[in-house]
Amino acid sequence: GYYIRIYDPKTQKHWSKSLKTTNRMVAMTNAEKIYAEKKGRLNFGVRPVSITCRELSALYQKERRKEITNIPHQGTTPRSFDTMCQHIKSWEDYIKEEGHYNTKLEDIPTELGLTFGNWIKDQKKKSFKDVGSRNNYTINHTIAAVKKMYRDIAKQKKYITENEMPMFKYLKVNRENKSTRDLITKKEFTDISRWIQYKYCNEKGISTKEQIKRRVYGIVFTLSNYLGCRPKEMLAIKWSDISINPNDDKKDQKINRLIHIPADNSKTGRSRDIIAPIAPQLERLIKWYREFGFEVDEKSNDFIFPRMTYSVINENVPTTDVAWTKRLRVVMKGAEKDGYWDAKGRNITNYSARHHYITEAIQRGVPAARIFPTNKKNNKKVDNTLRIAFDGDSVIFSDESEKIFHEKGIEAFLDNERSTDNPLKEGPIKPFLVELNKIQSLFDQDACPIRTALVTARSAPSHKRVIKTLRKWNVRIDESHFLGGMAKKEFLSSFMADIFFDDQEENITQASDQVASGHVLYGIKNKRAE
Repeated sequence: GYYIRIYDPKTQKHWSKSLKTTNRMVAMTNAEKIYAEKKGRLNFGVRPVSITCRELSALYQKERRKEITNIPHQGTTPRSFDTMCQHIKSWEDYIKEEGHYNTKLEDIPTELGLTFGNWIKDQKKKSFKDVGSRNNYTINHTIAAVKKMYRDIAKQKKYITENEMPMFKYLKVNRENKSTRDLITKKEFTDISRWIQYKYCNEKGISTKEQIKRRVYGIVFTLSNYLGCRPKEMLAIKWSDISINPNDDKKDQKINRLIHIPADNSKTGRSRDIIAPIAPQLERLIKWYREFGFEVDEKSNDFIFPRMTYSVINENVPTTDVAWTKRLRVVMKGAEKDGYWDAKGRNITNYSARHHYITEAIQRGVPAARIFPTNKKNNKKVDNTLRIAFDGDSVIFSDESEKIFHEKGIEAFLDNERSTDNPLKEGPIKPFLVELNKIQSLFDQDACPIRTALVTARSAPSHKRVIKTLRKWNVRIDESHFLGGMAKKEFLSSFMADIFFDDQEENITQASDQVASGHVLYGIKNKRAE
């Protein structure tokens, strides 16, 4: 049979292919067609070898597998890799259904990607957690993962040209109405804890061994909500990571403990310390462990949450998130059955406790925010000044005015701002601003190493009440920007902010391209739709 052979002067390699015919005229015709197609692509620097969607997925997963590590931010964690594979699998299933699974990448219609998001939304979910249709926000993560695969392998490795990249369309996400992670309230936490203590742990017919396990889980449930750790971080805590805070007075030293989360156990790849009122819980935990048969050395490197089976007793084997999840499901179901709380369709997980911790801290008046880091380096800084920017409503101030705007509209909001002389009520981050002011007061204004800015969507005439409130509080703000609804990103960039606090995740997501940002989980924009 006849073959075609094409030389690529850029790579100095030959590409050949069988024409699958013994007829000279047919071979010449096919060769001319292939030559025109391949030579044109070679002129764009594209590889002469084509691959299919199936081969693209395999190549991408092979490359990403090289990055797998258990150390956060040093590569790809096994869990992240599995999630990425699930995203790519959705694309493979879609392409297969469309009949292009073995089609060359350059021959797949580019417009096929436009309906990918809606196709995912129509698919049945496979996880026990999945109820109803998929969330648009999650679907967009899948689309982004597929785009990255094409960009990193198909385009960067020269298998396709820019014009052969699939076109994708993200689904619309209304961030203001998007449900946040399901949480329990402070009262529900107290009521469920009571159910564990008085009902779950005293169920008739259970063995002494099982009763101790339930007592231990009750303490785990409390610690989860007091520490605000991710489950993985909490599971890896050792007794040597816990100490008394030297800055506490004698009274607080009986209640509080300092928990060190090392860098290799932190999702951010950075170590941190947590101070929490957990000393009484730890004492009870030790009591139950010793009754179970564990040897507890509070200065050792033993995990504080060991696997409670006699086959591995005292072998320092940590328990698992799966074991905790099974207990949690039984507890939430049992407490609801006995009328201690109403789930209302919420899916409470071990991770929910982390978000409950932040929300409950705000309710207690502790300034708290969920930090979104940025990858952008601020190379334009002209001095060593720490620059902190704040939104107004639901951050420095309460959400009282924002509620009126949200429920009654802009005119009712403006009428309220014009007709009242009362200062705004304080918001969750006001105490932090006050403490910053105390530090600023130690310096001359021109030499102060801290500079603050108010960056708010308010505009005239609603700005007057803000100014009056700050004067009433005797709180200093170095710069005020009333944007009237304009995007905050550029103003933060010009201010050269080091961190920005806002209550709306949409603003935080946009701002984090430029600056580290703190999402303040407070106010009407963060309340879960009932």
